[in-house]
Amino acid sequence: MIAATPYPKALEEFPILRQSTLSRYDECGLTSLFERMYRSTFDDGASGRGIIWHRWAAKAMYVMAEAGEDHLEVDVGISILLETLRQADTPPDEVVNIPMREIHDLLWMVKKFCYETRWNIAGLVDIEHRLNHVVHYPNPAGGWVERVISGQLDVLFAEGEALDHGIVIDYKTGWWLPPPSEVSEGGFFQQRFYGLLAMRNHSTLNRVTLREFYPRYSQPREATVYREQLDEIEDTVSALAERFDRSVQEGIWRPSPGAHCSYCPRPTKCPIFPTARRKGRISSAEEASVVAAQVLVGEKAIKQNKEALKVWTGEHGPIPIRDAKANRVWGHRVQRRVERPTREQMERAIETGETLDDLYRETIGTRFDIHVPSPDIEPEPEPDLVEQLERSIALAEERKRRG
Repeated sequence: MIAATPYPKALEEFPILRQSTLSRYDECGLTSLFERMYRSTFDDGASGRGIIWHRWAAKAMYVMAEAGEDHLEVDVGISILLETLRQADTPPDEVVNIPMREIHDLLWMVKKFCYETRWNIAGLVDIEHRLNHVVHYPNPAGGWVERVISGQLDVLFAEGEALDHGIVIDYKTGWWLPPPSEVSEGGFFQQRFYGLLAMRNHSTLNRVTLREFYPRYSQPREATVYREQLDEIEDTVSALAERFDRSVQEGIWRPSPGAHCSYCPRPTKCPIFPTARRKGRISSAEEASVVAAQVLVGEKAIKQNKEALKVWTGEHGPIPIRDAKANRVWGHRVQRRVERPTREQMERAIETGETLDDLYRETIGTRFDIHVPSPDIEPEPEPDLVEQLERSIALAEERKRRG
């Protein structure tokens, strides 16, 4: 079978393509190579914290399931964490070193988790269960190449009257909390990958929601895929698998800049110039400290310069600026808004029979920003002013003629 495929080296080295392998490759080909080459040579605090949390959360969910309880008492949660930190039941090559500062965070995260969250234990389907599925891509020699993809879901629940709505829990122990309508940087890949695995392995599910849970804030972020999207998702995953196999076979791992650069295990080996890495250009605490100082100085300079520019343009008018968008200026522009009446004003108007529309008054102010100036429009003079001006001109001409 291996000899008949276009990428025999890939199938031999990676008989199963894990979600973690493909997600890294999806972000950056070179990072996926560095992960395999260098990540096992060291432990960092953030990854150790995440690993311990996931192990603790699995044990905590099992305890809740066995007791039929929708939450965990704080003292029980702490007891499970202390047992998890010992790692006595962990194979030697999977033991991680976690610094005390991260343990401190884990302690209060566990307390917060136990005190603030409730779980649908009645709908629990699986805990850290690994799911597999076979995808295909065309073989130039004829037929198809079969690739087994695999992912381990932290927790899977089934909800809804027909239990056709799958909920995949994915824990995120970092400090960043996305906006309410978004998931994390890697959330888009995970929701599609996990949705594919869950619905292909559970035929009763018609939709799957990735629910990222942030224990620091006891907040979830969600994204959903539906069964009618599965064929499209499977095609994109199979194409990703084919590209990965080709990289393994040819030994070409192209880098891509992005947020993942911040946790690359070998940033000094990356050919991308640091400033071109965009969101991921900071690779150490020392560099983060320098950038923070630069931002502080820059924001102060911007604030002072903006205040000075605001005063100057207030007296002398807008200043044209040069950028890709022509005709823009820094300056003041008229801003109109309607002042809404207070509740007391509306109640009083209703009692006295006044018209509510009269309570909405337009106010005019100015806003200082970058904008495209509107064409100057000469205001039309009021009729009585025109008549006064005409009479004044006529009188002046009459005096001049007389003398």
